[in-house]
Amino acid sequence: MTGGRRVRLDQLIEGLTDAVVVVDATGEIVLVNASTEQLFGYDRTELIGRPVELLLPEALHDLHRGHRAGYMLEPRNRSMGSGLDLTARRKEGGDVPVEIGLSAVQTDEGMLIAAVITNVTERRRLEEALVQTQKLEAVGRLAGGIAHDFNNLLTAILGYTEFLTAELEEGTRQHADAREVRAAAERASGLTRQLLVFSRSQTIEPQVINPNERVLELQGLLARLIGESIEVESRLEHGLWPVLIDPGQFEQIVTNLVLNARDAMPYGGQLTIETKKAHLDEGWTELDSGEYVALSISDTGEGMDEQVLARALEPFYTTKPPGKGTGLGLATVYGIVEQAGGDLRLYSEPGVGTTVKVYLPRAVGKVAAPGLAETEHEELEVPLTTRAVLLVEDETAVRSLVSRMLRSLGYDAIVAASAAEAVGLFDLHREEIGALLTDVVMPQIGGRELAERLLQTDPSLPVLFMSGYTEDALLRRRTLAARFSFIEKPFTARQLGYALQRLLGASRP
Repeated sequence: MTGGRRVRLDQLIEGLTDAVVVVDATGEIVLVNASTEQLFGYDRTELIGRPVELLLPEALHDLHRGHRAGYMLEPRNRSMGSGLDLTARRKEGGDVPVEIGLSAVQTDEGMLIAAVITNVTERRRLEEALVQTQKLEAVGRLAGGIAHDFNNLLTAILGYTEFLTAELEEGTRQHADAREVRAAAERASGLTRQLLVFSRSQTIEPQVINPNERVLELQGLLARLIGESIEVESRLEHGLWPVLIDPGQFEQIVTNLVLNARDAMPYGGQLTIETKKAHLDEGWTELDSGEYVALSISDTGEGMDEQVLARALEPFYTTKPPGKGTGLGLATVYGIVEQAGGDLRLYSEPGVGTTVKVYLPRAVGKVAAPGLAETEHEELEVPLTTRAVLLVEDETAVRSLVSRMLRSLGYDAIVAASAAEAVGLFDLHREEIGALLTDVVMPQIGGRELAERLLQTDPSLPVLFMSGYTEDALLRRRTLAARFSFIEKPFTARQLGYALQRLLGASRP
Protein backbone atom coordinates (compact mmCIF):
# COMPACT_ATOMS: atom_id res chain seq x y z
CA MET A 1 0.00 0.00 0.00
CA THR A 2 1.45 3.41 -0.97
CA GLY A 3 2.08 6.08 1.65
CA GLY A 4 -0.75 8.29 0.33
CA ARG A 5 -3.31 5.51 0.53
CA ARG A 6 -2.12 4.54 3.98
CA VAL A 7 -2.54 8.13 5.17
CA ARG A 8 -6.07 8.29 3.73
CA LEU A 9 -6.97 4.97 5.39
CA ASP A 10 -5.68 6.18 8.76
CA GLN A 11 -7.71 9.36 8.37
CA LEU A 12 -10.81 7.34 7.50
CA ILE A 13 -10.44 5.12 10.59
CA GLU A 14 -9.72 8.15 12.77
CA GLY A 15 -12.94 9.83 11.63
CA LEU A 16 -15.28 6.89 12.31
CA THR A 17 -17.89 7.46 15.04
CA ASP A 18 -17.53 3.84 16.21
CA ALA A 19 -14.48 2.76 18.18
CA VAL A 20 -11.88 0.84 16.15
CA VAL A 21 -9.36 -1.40 17.94
CA VAL A 22 -6.77 -3.32 15.90
CA VAL A 23 -4.81 -6.15 17.59
CA ASP A 24 -2.06 -8.49 16.42
CA ALA A 25 -1.93 -12.30 16.67
CA THR A 26 -0.84 -12.10 20.33
CA GLY A 27 -3.82 -9.94 21.29
CA GLU A 28 -1.82 -6.73 21.77
CA ILE A 29 -3.42 -3.47 20.66
CA VAL A 30 -1.56 -1.88 17.73
CA LEU A 31 -4.04 0.80 16.61
CA VAL A 32 -7.02 2.70 18.02
CA ASN A 33 -8.97 5.75 16.84
CA ALA A 34 -10.31 8.85 18.63
CA SER A 35 -13.71 7.24 19.22
CA THR A 36 -11.97 4.46 21.19
CA GLU A 37 -10.45 7.07 23.51
CA GLN A 38 -13.87 8.71 23.93
CA LEU A 39 -15.72 5.43 24.58
CA PHE A 40 -13.26 3.86 27.01
CA GLY A 41 -11.73 6.92 28.65
CA TYR A 42 -8.12 5.93 27.89
CA ASP A 43 -5.53 7.94 26.03
CA ARG A 44 -4.26 5.91 23.07
CA THR A 45 -0.76 5.86 24.56
CA GLU A 46 -2.24 3.89 27.47
CA LEU A 47 -3.65 1.29 25.06
CA ILE A 48 -0.99 0.67 22.38
CA GLY A 49 0.98 -2.46 23.28
CA ARG A 50 -1.46 -3.53 26.00
CA PRO A 51 -3.57 -6.74 25.77
CA VAL A 52 -7.03 -6.17 24.37
CA GLU A 53 -8.52 -7.84 27.48
CA LEU A 54 -7.90 -4.49 29.19
CA LEU A 55 -11.14 -3.33 27.53
CA LEU A 56 -13.21 -6.24 28.88
CA PRO A 57 -14.69 -6.99 32.32
CA GLU A 58 -12.13 -8.92 34.36
CA ALA A 59 -14.37 -11.96 34.69
CA LEU A 60 -14.24 -12.41 30.89
CA HIS A 61 -10.46 -12.22 30.42
CA ASP A 62 -9.73 -15.98 30.37
CA LEU A 63 -12.81 -16.76 28.29
CA HIS A 64 -11.85 -14.11 25.75
CA ARG A 65 -8.30 -15.41 25.39
CA GLY A 66 -9.72 -18.82 24.47
CA HIS A 67 -12.14 -17.31 21.95
CA ARG A 68 -9.36 -15.19 20.47
CA ALA A 69 -7.12 -18.23 19.99
CA GLY A 70 -9.95 -20.08 18.28
CA TYR A 71 -10.68 -17.12 16.01
CA MET A 72 -7.03 -16.96 14.90
CA LEU A 73 -7.26 -20.59 13.73
CA GLU A 74 -10.18 -19.70 11.42
CA PRO A 75 -10.30 -15.90 10.96
CA ARG A 76 -13.36 -14.53 9.16
CA ASN A 77 -15.64 -11.52 9.16
CA ARG A 78 -18.29 -11.83 11.84
CA SER A 79 -20.49 -9.69 14.09
CA MET A 80 -20.94 -10.19 17.82
CA GLY A 81 -23.44 -8.79 20.26
CA SER A 82 -26.68 -8.79 18.27
CA GLY A 83 -29.02 -10.73 20.54
CA LEU A 84 -26.24 -11.20 23.11
CA ASP A 85 -25.42 -9.28 26.28
CA LEU A 86 -21.89 -8.09 25.48
CA THR A 87 -20.22 -5.48 27.66
CA ALA A 88 -16.94 -3.59 27.53
CA ARG A 89 -15.10 -2.05 30.49
CA ARG A 90 -14.27 1.67 30.75
CA LYS A 91 -11.12 3.00 32.39
CA GLU A 92 -13.04 4.25 35.42
CA GLY A 93 -14.55 0.80 35.91
CA GLY A 94 -18.05 1.15 34.46
CA ASP A 95 -19.39 -1.36 31.95
CA VAL A 96 -21.03 -0.35 28.66
CA PRO A 97 -23.17 -2.56 26.38
CA VAL A 98 -21.61 -3.01 22.95
CA GLU A 99 -21.86 -4.79 19.63
CA ILE A 100 -18.66 -5.79 17.85
CA GLY A 101 -17.79 -6.43 14.21
CA LEU A 102 -14.60 -8.46 13.59
CA SER A 103 -12.48 -8.70 10.46
CA ALA A 104 -9.03 -10.24 9.87
CA VAL A 105 -6.36 -8.91 7.47
CA GLN A 106 -3.08 -10.61 6.51
CA THR A 107 -0.29 -8.00 6.36
CA ASP A 108 3.48 -7.94 6.04
CA GLU A 109 3.53 -7.69 9.84
CA GLY A 110 1.38 -10.80 10.20
CA MET A 111 -2.33 -11.31 10.94
CA LEU A 112 -4.18 -8.26 12.29
CA ILE A 113 -7.70 -8.31 13.68
CA ALA A 114 -9.84 -5.18 13.52
CA ALA A 115 -12.75 -4.80 15.95
CA VAL A 116 -15.36 -2.13 15.23
CA ILE A 117 -17.07 -1.50 18.59
CA THR A 118 -20.51 0.16 18.72
CA ASN A 119 -21.88 1.63 21.94
CA VAL A 120 -25.51 0.40 22.10
CA THR A 121 -26.45 2.03 25.42
CA GLU A 122 -29.06 4.32 23.88
CA ARG A 123 -30.44 1.54 21.68
CA ARG A 124 -30.80 -0.76 24.70
CA ARG A 125 -32.52 2.03 26.64
CA LEU A 126 -35.00 2.58 23.80
CA GLU A 127 -35.60 -1.18 23.46
CA GLU A 128 -36.26 -1.47 27.19
CA ALA A 129 -38.58 1.54 27.06
CA LEU A 130 -40.47 -0.03 24.14
CA VAL A 131 -40.82 -3.35 25.98
CA GLN A 132 -42.02 -1.51 29.10
CA THR A 133 -44.54 0.47 27.04
CA GLN A 134 -45.84 -2.71 25.42
CA LYS A 135 -46.16 -4.35 28.83
CA LEU A 136 -48.06 -1.36 30.20
CA GLU A 137 -50.36 -1.30 27.16
CA ALA A 138 -51.10 -5.01 27.59
CA VAL A 139 -51.78 -4.61 31.31
CA GLY A 140 -53.88 -1.54 30.51
CA ARG A 141 -56.06 -3.45 28.06
CA LEU A 142 -56.46 -6.26 30.57
CA ALA A 143 -57.27 -3.82 33.38
CA GLY A 144 -59.81 -1.97 31.22
CA GLY A 145 -61.53 -5.22 30.21
CA ILE A 146 -61.70 -6.45 33.81
CA ALA A 147 -63.01 -3.09 35.00
CA HIS A 148 -65.70 -3.10 32.29
CA ASP A 149 -67.02 -6.51 33.35
CA PHE A 150 -66.65 -5.73 37.04
CA ASN A 151 -68.53 -2.45 36.68
CA ASN A 152 -71.53 -4.35 35.29
CA LEU A 153 -71.49 -6.55 38.40
CA LEU A 154 -71.12 -3.54 40.67
CA THR A 155 -74.02 -1.80 38.97
CA ALA A 156 -76.23 -4.74 39.91
CA ILE A 157 -74.85 -4.94 43.47
CA LEU A 158 -75.20 -1.22 44.14
CA GLY A 159 -78.64 -1.04 42.54
CA TYR A 160 -80.17 -3.93 44.43
CA THR A 161 -78.63 -2.87 47.76
CA GLU A 162 -80.13 0.57 47.16
CA PHE A 163 -83.56 -1.04 46.81
CA LEU A 164 -82.93 -3.20 49.90
CA THR A 165 -81.83 -0.21 51.98
CA ALA A 166 -84.97 1.69 51.00
CA GLU A 167 -87.27 -1.25 51.83
CA LEU A 168 -85.70 -2.33 55.14
CA GLU A 169 -86.53 -0.55 58.36
CA GLU A 170 -83.82 1.88 59.42
CA GLY A 171 -82.08 0.86 62.64
CA THR A 172 -82.46 -2.88 62.04
CA ARG A 173 -79.51 -5.21 61.59
CA GLN A 174 -80.67 -6.05 58.07
CA HIS A 175 -80.69 -2.36 57.12
CA ALA A 176 -77.17 -1.93 58.54
CA ASP A 177 -75.99 -5.04 56.68
CA ALA A 178 -77.37 -3.69 53.40
CA ARG A 179 -75.58 -0.39 53.97
CA GLU A 180 -72.30 -2.25 54.61
CA VAL A 181 -72.72 -4.19 51.36
CA ARG A 182 -73.31 -0.93 49.53
CA ALA A 183 -70.26 0.70 51.15
CA ALA A 184 -68.09 -2.27 50.11
CA ALA A 185 -69.40 -2.04 46.54
CA GLU A 186 -68.62 1.69 46.46
CA ARG A 187 -65.05 0.97 47.59
CA ALA A 188 -64.77 -1.66 44.84
CA SER A 189 -66.07 0.94 42.40
CA GLY A 190 -63.22 3.22 43.43
CA LEU A 191 -60.73 0.45 42.66
CA THR A 192 -62.19 -0.15 39.20
CA ARG A 193 -62.02 3.60 38.59
CA GLN A 194 -58.30 3.43 39.30
CA LEU A 195 -57.97 0.57 36.82
CA LEU A 196 -59.82 2.59 34.21
CA VAL A 197 -57.62 5.62 34.78
CA PHE A 198 -54.56 3.43 34.33
CA SER A 199 -55.94 1.88 31.14
CA ARG A 200 -56.97 5.34 29.81
CA SER A 201 -60.54 4.08 29.47
CA GLN A 202 -62.27 6.18 32.10
CA THR A 203 -64.95 8.55 30.94
CA ILE A 204 -63.97 12.00 32.13
CA GLU A 205 -65.50 15.48 32.16
CA PRO A 206 -62.68 18.04 32.28
CA GLN A 207 -63.59 21.40 33.80
CA VAL A 208 -61.69 24.58 34.51
CA ILE A 209 -61.04 24.41 38.25
CA ASN A 210 -59.10 26.32 40.88
CA PRO A 211 -56.71 23.79 42.50
CA ASN A 212 -56.57 25.77 45.76
CA GLU A 213 -60.34 25.65 46.16
CA ARG A 214 -60.38 21.90 45.58
CA VAL A 215 -57.54 21.28 48.06
CA LEU A 216 -59.31 23.38 50.71
CA GLU A 217 -62.56 21.50 50.08
CA LEU A 218 -60.73 18.20 50.69
CA GLN A 219 -59.09 19.24 53.96
CA GLY A 220 -61.78 17.75 56.22
CA LEU A 221 -61.60 14.38 54.45
CA LEU A 222 -57.79 14.41 54.41
CA ALA A 223 -57.64 15.13 58.14
CA ARG A 224 -59.68 11.99 58.82
CA LEU A 225 -57.50 9.93 56.46
CA ILE A 226 -54.19 11.11 57.91
CA GLY A 227 -54.80 10.85 61.65
CA GLU A 228 -53.45 12.90 64.53
CA SER A 229 -49.82 11.71 64.47
CA ILE A 230 -49.05 13.58 61.24
CA GLU A 231 -48.79 17.37 61.13
CA VAL A 232 -50.19 18.90 57.94
CA GLU A 233 -49.07 22.22 56.48
CA SER A 234 -50.69 23.85 53.43
CA ARG A 235 -48.80 26.41 51.36
CA LEU A 236 -51.25 27.52 48.69
CA GLU A 237 -50.05 30.36 46.45
CA HIS A 238 -52.45 33.27 46.28
CA GLY A 239 -53.83 34.03 42.81
CA LEU A 240 -53.08 30.53 41.53
CA TRP A 241 -53.92 29.90 37.88
CA PRO A 242 -56.79 27.53 37.00
CA VAL A 243 -56.27 24.16 35.30
CA LEU A 244 -58.40 21.99 33.00
CA ILE A 245 -59.00 18.58 34.56
CA ASP A 246 -61.85 16.34 35.67
CA PRO A 247 -62.60 17.51 39.27
CA GLY A 248 -62.99 13.96 40.55
CA GLN A 249 -59.64 13.03 39.03
CA PHE A 250 -57.94 16.03 40.64
CA GLU A 251 -59.32 14.96 44.01
CA GLN A 252 -58.04 11.46 43.30
CA ILE A 253 -54.53 12.85 42.66
CA VAL A 254 -54.49 14.65 46.00
CA THR A 255 -56.06 11.78 47.94
CA ASN A 256 -53.76 9.09 46.51
CA LEU A 257 -50.62 11.15 47.14
CA VAL A 258 -51.70 12.02 50.69
CA LEU A 259 -52.44 8.36 51.45
CA ASN A 260 -49.02 7.33 50.11
CA ALA A 261 -47.40 10.01 52.29
CA ARG A 262 -49.34 8.81 55.33
CA ASP A 263 -48.27 5.20 54.77
CA ALA A 264 -44.63 6.33 54.50
CA MET A 265 -44.88 7.85 58.01
CA PRO A 266 -46.23 5.05 60.26
CA TYR A 267 -44.84 6.77 63.35
CA GLY A 268 -45.90 10.30 62.45
CA GLY A 269 -44.18 13.16 60.70
CA GLN A 270 -44.78 16.26 58.58
CA LEU A 271 -46.90 16.40 55.44
CA THR A 272 -46.82 19.50 53.25
CA ILE A 273 -49.27 20.35 50.46
CA GLU A 274 -48.05 23.19 48.26
CA THR A 275 -49.28 24.90 45.12
CA LYS A 276 -47.28 27.30 42.96
CA LYS A 277 -47.25 28.98 39.58
CA ALA A 278 -44.52 27.47 37.40
CA HIS A 279 -42.90 28.72 34.19
CA LEU A 280 -41.33 25.74 32.40
CA ASP A 281 -38.69 26.25 29.73
CA GLU A 282 -38.29 24.18 26.59
CA GLY A 283 -36.69 20.80 27.18
CA TRP A 284 -38.63 20.02 30.35
CA THR A 285 -39.24 16.30 29.73
CA GLU A 286 -42.07 15.98 27.20
CA LEU A 287 -43.88 19.19 28.17
CA ASP A 288 -44.01 22.27 25.98
CA SER A 289 -42.60 25.45 27.44
CA GLY A 290 -45.23 27.64 29.06
CA GLU A 291 -47.19 28.30 32.24
CA TYR A 292 -48.12 25.48 34.57
CA VAL A 293 -49.53 24.94 38.03
CA ALA A 294 -47.29 22.87 40.32
CA LEU A 295 -48.91 20.77 43.05
CA SER A 296 -46.37 19.31 45.50
CA ILE A 297 -47.03 16.82 48.29
CA SER A 298 -44.05 16.14 50.55
CA ASP A 299 -43.54 13.87 53.54
CA THR A 300 -40.78 13.24 56.07
CA GLY A 301 -41.23 9.49 55.86
CA GLU A 302 -39.11 6.48 55.02
CA GLY A 303 -38.24 7.62 51.50
CA MET A 304 -37.25 5.41 48.56
CA ASP A 305 -33.90 4.17 47.31
CA GLU A 306 -32.94 4.36 43.63
CA GLN A 307 -34.24 0.86 42.82
CA VAL A 308 -37.67 1.50 44.33
CA LEU A 309 -37.81 5.00 42.82
CA ALA A 310 -37.13 3.58 39.34
CA ARG A 311 -40.20 1.33 39.61
CA ALA A 312 -42.48 3.58 41.66
CA LEU A 313 -44.76 4.48 38.73
CA GLU A 314 -45.22 0.89 37.56
CA PRO A 315 -48.77 -0.42 38.03
CA PHE A 316 -49.19 -3.11 40.69
CA TYR A 317 -45.69 -2.47 42.06
CA THR A 318 -45.76 -1.88 45.80
CA THR A 319 -43.38 -2.15 48.75
CA LYS A 320 -46.30 -2.49 51.16
CA PRO A 321 -47.06 -5.87 52.77
CA PRO A 322 -49.81 -8.09 51.28
CA GLY A 323 -53.26 -6.65 51.82
CA LYS A 324 -51.94 -3.14 52.47
CA GLY A 325 -51.72 -1.77 48.94
CA THR A 326 -52.70 -2.45 45.33
CA GLY A 327 -49.70 -0.79 43.70
CA LEU A 328 -52.05 1.44 41.71
CA GLY A 329 -51.77 4.68 43.69
CA LEU A 330 -48.89 6.39 41.91
CA ALA A 331 -49.62 4.66 38.59
CA THR A 332 -53.16 6.06 38.73
CA VAL A 333 -51.92 9.55 39.53
CA TYR A 334 -49.42 9.38 36.67
CA GLY A 335 -52.14 8.24 34.27
CA ILE A 336 -54.43 11.12 35.28
CA VAL A 337 -51.67 13.72 35.03
CA GLU A 338 -50.50 12.52 31.63
CA GLN A 339 -54.10 12.42 30.37
CA ALA A 340 -54.49 16.06 31.47
CA GLY A 341 -51.39 17.09 29.49
CA GLY A 342 -49.13 17.41 32.52
CA ASP A 343 -46.12 15.71 34.03
CA LEU A 344 -45.07 14.14 37.31
CA ARG A 345 -41.70 14.27 39.06
CA LEU A 346 -40.53 12.14 42.01
CA TYR A 347 -37.84 13.13 44.48
CA SER A 348 -36.96 10.80 47.34
CA GLU A 349 -34.13 9.82 49.68
CA PRO A 350 -34.16 6.99 52.23
CA GLY A 351 -34.66 8.30 55.75
CA VAL A 352 -35.37 11.84 54.53
CA GLY A 353 -38.73 11.61 52.77
CA THR A 354 -40.45 11.98 49.42
CA THR A 355 -41.80 14.83 47.31
CA VAL A 356 -44.18 14.25 44.41
CA LYS A 357 -44.57 17.22 42.08
CA VAL A 358 -47.44 17.35 39.61
CA TYR A 359 -47.37 19.91 36.79
CA LEU A 360 -50.67 20.78 35.07
CA PRO A 361 -51.03 23.26 32.17
CA ARG A 362 -52.55 26.64 32.96
CA ALA A 363 -56.12 26.93 31.64
CA VAL A 364 -58.33 29.83 30.63
CA GLY A 365 -62.05 30.09 31.12
CA LYS A 366 -64.66 30.37 33.84
CA VAL A 367 -63.82 28.32 36.91
CA ALA A 368 -66.40 25.69 37.85
CA ALA A 369 -67.58 26.09 41.44
CA PRO A 370 -66.78 23.15 43.73
CA GLY A 371 -69.38 21.13 45.56
CA LEU A 372 -72.08 21.15 42.87
CA ALA A 373 -72.44 17.37 42.53
CA GLU A 374 -75.82 15.90 43.39
CA THR A 375 -76.21 14.39 46.85
CA GLU A 376 -78.42 11.78 48.44
CA HIS A 377 -80.57 14.60 49.84
CA GLU A 378 -81.46 16.37 46.60
CA GLU A 379 -85.02 16.05 45.41
CA LEU A 380 -85.82 14.25 42.19
CA GLU A 381 -88.43 15.86 39.99
CA VAL A 382 -91.29 13.89 38.47
CA PRO A 383 -90.42 12.39 35.05
CA LEU A 384 -90.17 15.07 32.37
CA THR A 385 -91.74 12.81 29.76
CA THR A 386 -94.82 10.61 29.77
CA ARG A 387 -93.34 8.46 27.03
CA ALA A 388 -91.28 5.32 27.62
CA VAL A 389 -87.51 4.92 27.76
CA LEU A 390 -86.00 2.41 25.32
CA LEU A 391 -83.43 0.51 27.42
CA VAL A 392 -80.71 -1.43 25.57
CA GLU A 393 -78.29 -3.56 27.62
CA ASP A 394 -76.71 -6.92 26.75
CA GLU A 395 -75.92 -7.97 30.37
CA THR A 396 -78.98 -9.74 31.81
CA ALA A 397 -78.46 -8.71 35.45
CA VAL A 398 -77.84 -5.06 34.56
CA ARG A 399 -80.76 -4.99 32.10
CA SER A 400 -83.13 -6.34 34.74
CA LEU A 401 -81.88 -3.91 37.37
CA VAL A 402 -81.96 -0.78 35.20
CA SER A 403 -85.47 -1.54 33.96
CA ARG A 404 -86.55 -1.77 37.61
CA MET A 405 -84.75 1.51 38.34
CA LEU A 406 -86.62 3.22 35.51
CA ARG A 407 -89.98 2.02 36.77
CA SER A 408 -89.13 3.07 40.34
CA LEU A 409 -88.40 6.54 38.98
CA GLY A 410 -91.78 6.70 37.23
CA TYR A 411 -90.67 5.89 33.68
CA ASP A 412 -92.11 3.13 31.51
CA ALA A 413 -89.39 0.90 30.05
CA ILE A 414 -89.22 -0.90 26.71
CA VAL A 415 -86.34 -3.36 27.09
CA ALA A 416 -83.97 -4.77 24.45
CA ALA A 417 -81.05 -7.19 24.92
CA SER A 418 -79.21 -6.09 21.75
CA ALA A 419 -78.98 -3.23 19.30
CA ALA A 420 -80.68 -5.28 16.60
CA GLU A 421 -83.64 -5.99 18.89
CA ALA A 422 -83.75 -2.30 19.83
CA VAL A 423 -84.08 -1.25 16.18
CA GLY A 424 -87.07 -3.57 15.77
CA LEU A 425 -88.71 -2.34 18.98
CA PHE A 426 -88.15 1.28 17.99
CA ASP A 427 -89.93 0.71 14.68
CA LEU A 428 -92.88 -0.87 16.53
CA HIS A 429 -93.13 1.67 19.36
CA ARG A 430 -91.76 4.85 17.79
CA GLU A 431 -94.57 7.07 19.08
CA GLU A 432 -94.30 5.66 22.62
CA ILE A 433 -90.52 6.14 23.04
CA GLY A 434 -89.33 9.44 24.51
CA ALA A 435 -85.63 8.65 25.11
CA LEU A 436 -82.94 6.05 24.42
CA LEU A 437 -80.85 4.63 27.30
CA THR A 438 -78.16 2.37 25.84
CA ASP A 439 -74.97 0.64 26.90
CA VAL A 440 -71.96 1.71 24.84
CA VAL A 441 -69.98 -1.54 24.58
CA MET A 442 -72.15 -4.34 23.15
CA PRO A 443 -71.50 -7.26 20.78
CA GLN A 444 -71.82 -6.64 17.02
CA ILE A 445 -73.47 -3.20 17.17
CA GLY A 446 -72.44 -0.78 19.91
CA GLY A 447 -74.47 1.95 21.53
CA ARG A 448 -73.05 4.78 19.45
CA GLU A 449 -73.90 3.11 16.13
CA LEU A 450 -77.36 2.23 17.44
CA ALA A 451 -78.00 5.85 18.40
CA GLU A 452 -76.87 7.06 14.96
CA ARG A 453 -79.32 4.64 13.29
CA LEU A 454 -82.28 5.73 15.45
CA LEU A 455 -81.44 9.42 15.06
CA GLN A 456 -81.79 9.06 11.31
CA THR A 457 -85.45 8.25 11.96
CA ASP A 458 -85.98 10.67 14.88
CA PRO A 459 -83.30 13.42 14.96
CA SER A 460 -84.73 14.91 18.18
CA LEU A 461 -84.48 11.66 20.19
CA PRO A 462 -82.69 12.29 23.55
CA VAL A 463 -79.91 9.72 24.12
CA LEU A 464 -78.35 8.70 27.43
CA PHE A 465 -75.26 6.50 27.02
CA MET A 466 -74.10 4.30 29.90
CA SER A 467 -70.82 2.44 30.31
CA GLY A 468 -68.02 1.74 32.70
CA TYR A 469 -65.51 1.59 29.87
CA THR A 470 -65.17 3.65 26.73
CA GLU A 471 -62.31 5.11 24.73
CA ASP A 472 -64.66 6.96 22.39
CA ALA A 473 -64.01 10.66 22.96
CA LEU A 474 -67.30 11.54 21.22
CA LEU A 475 -69.18 9.99 24.14
CA ARG A 476 -67.56 12.18 26.77
CA ARG A 477 -70.02 14.70 28.11
CA ARG A 478 -68.01 17.77 27.21
CA THR A 479 -68.37 16.87 23.52
CA LEU A 480 -72.00 15.75 23.54
CA ALA A 481 -74.83 17.82 22.12
CA ALA A 482 -77.57 19.02 24.47
CA ARG A 483 -79.84 16.04 23.78
CA PHE A 484 -77.05 13.53 24.49
CA SER A 485 -75.64 12.65 27.89
CA PHE A 486 -73.59 9.99 29.63
CA ILE A 487 -73.81 8.11 32.93
CA GLU A 488 -70.88 6.09 34.21
CA LYS A 489 -71.33 2.59 35.62
CA PRO A 490 -71.83 1.68 38.36
CA PHE A 491 -74.71 4.03 39.19
CA THR A 492 -77.69 4.10 41.54
CA ALA A 493 -81.34 4.76 40.74
CA ARG A 494 -81.04 8.32 42.08
CA GLN A 495 -78.03 9.02 39.87
CA LEU A 496 -79.93 7.64 36.89
CA GLY A 497 -82.84 9.89 37.81
CA TYR A 498 -80.61 12.98 37.88
CA ALA A 499 -79.07 12.03 34.52
CA LEU A 500 -82.49 11.66 32.89
CA GLN A 501 -83.67 14.92 34.46
CA ARG A 502 -80.74 16.82 32.98
CA LEU A 503 -81.04 15.11 29.60
CA LEU A 504 -84.80 15.58 29.17
CA GLY A 505 -84.72 19.10 30.61
CA ALA A 506 -81.99 20.13 28.14
CA SER A 507 -83.87 18.44 25.26
CA ARG A 508 -87.08 20.43 25.76
CA PRO A 509 -87.83 22.97 23.02
